[in-house]
Amino acid sequence: MSTTDLTIHPTEDESETCRLFEIKQKFARYKPPDRLNPTIYRLFIQQKFSQCKQKIKEILDDTPEMLCEYPLLLRGQIAREEGEICESVEWISKALKHNPRSPKVLFEMGKSNYLLGEHQRAIELFKLALEAQQKRNEEKGRGLLDWSQDVMLACPKINSSADMLMFLAKILDEQNETGAAVEAYKRSIEMEPENVDLIHSLGMLYLKMEDQSNAFTTFGKALSYDANYVPSVLAIASILQMNNDWDVALSKYKIVTADFDHSCAIWNNIGMCFFGKSKLIAALSCLHRANYLCPLDWKVLINMALVYYALRQFASAYHFAAAAYAVNSKNASILCVMSLILTELQDFRNAYAAYKKAIKLEPKLWIARYNLAIFESRRSNYKEAVSILRELENEGLNYGEHKNRLNSEELYQLIEKVRKRFEAIAIEGSAVPEIKEEEK
Repeated sequence: MSTTDLTIHPTEDESETCRLFEIKQKFARYKPPDRLNPTIYRLFIQQKFSQCKQKIKEILDDTPEMLCEYPLLLRGQIAREEGEICESVEWISKALKHNPRSPKVLFEMGKSNYLLGEHQRAIELFKLALEAQQKRNEEKGRGLLDWSQDVMLACPKINSSADMLMFLAKILDEQNETGAAVEAYKRSIEMEPENVDLIHSLGMLYLKMEDQSNAFTTFGKALSYDANYVPSVLAIASILQMNNDWDVALSKYKIVTADFDHSCAIWNNIGMCFFGKSKLIAALSCLHRANYLCPLDWKVLINMALVYYALRQFASAYHFAAAAYAVNSKNASILCVMSLILTELQDFRNAYAAYKKAIKLEPKLWIARYNLAIFESRRSNYKEAVSILRELENEGLNYGEHKNRLNSEELYQLIEKVRKRFEAIAIEGSAVPEIKEEEK
């Protein structure tokens, strides 16, 4: 009697079960590279450095180095605590190699380089750490804003709550979605038409969009409900001041100063209103008060320099311009003012250097380049002056594309007129004529 071998073949479901079982076994054997990070951190803060180094060694033996950023960084910090600065740099360098944009690693590397006396290298690393951290914060902030917006839009009661619409408008404004933000503010105002805070916020948004007409109307609407609402009074005064309506602006500021005479910004604005009216002594008095309230406000300092320049007290003007530059050395406009003052003080070398530095900081700041062209013409460098003005004219063809570009047809015509005059002077070799008041 013959016997037959029976082979049992697993079904499809049983094969799938076996495969899943094998995968689970592999995951059970998997050891996450960061499993001991809490342990080594606890040992480090307890200053049990020997045990901590032993644990770090075990981690590095079991795990690829590229997955051990934190143990490598901690090992470098231990070496630094033990006075082994060179060894600390070596360990942190390994962590930096695998994550060169980590703010924490860059910062720790900077600290070790500082202790080694490599101060310039330390400064570079600290700057990189700050930039990397700032970038991370911005990305995180954008993510949180997107999440907040999604949550607000998903709320079923958003169209019936003025507060929620106001909050949504602020989120949209932060994301530069100004059109949607305006609509959200308008809806919230429809629900609460007498809420001056909402109306003022809409006005500020219009002002941010450089829509002065709608902004002025909106602030006026807020004042129709509350004539002494200070934020809207100040906003209207600033719009009037920007449009050279000095007397009405001063009358608005007068309403506010009774209760807010300690405000540096208000006294600064009042001073510049008097400056616009050519009442220089009154302007100087107001600006000195603003400077007393905020000694390190660079705007007040540069405004004082302008007033002293108008009074032809150039030494005093330079004193305040230099103080403003010391507070804010990245502002090209301050350097432009300093250049004008230095020119009047006959310090042409430093005036030229200040112009060049201003253009380097803001290459598209047309007023700096225009003044440099006038400066070159007064030194009889007409070819250089014409070259600068030609560049400005070429940019003037595309005015409005950039904030600091030539943005007025009137200014474009002025530059063309001055350029043609300099070209004629360069050809004829005649003396430079006096610059007219409207060309200054």
